[in-house]
Amino acid sequence: MNLDLSRIQRETLLRLRDIMVSHPGACPAILRLNSPDHTQIIISLSDQLKVKAESKLKRDINALLGYPAVPEHGCGRCCGNCLLSI
Repeated sequence: MNLDLSRIQRETLLRLRDIMVSHPGACPAILRLNSPDHTQIIISLSDQLKVKAESKLKRDINALLGYPAVPEHGCGRCCGNCLLSI
């Protein structure tokens, strides 16, 4: 999932966590934090935030953030449908 650091606030991250917790599953989640200076930080989230890759999860996250943060492709390492990993 790609997050624009210039648009993220603490409350948004807490709501993002709540959305992920409401979609438990087997897919690992990885955050790509993109800064305005084109620096990228990649964070692999804990197993407690593994999610079920489904279109509702993608819609919920993209609606919260206001831009398409969830990539269309899967990671190829878990269920094959993963939307949040690289």
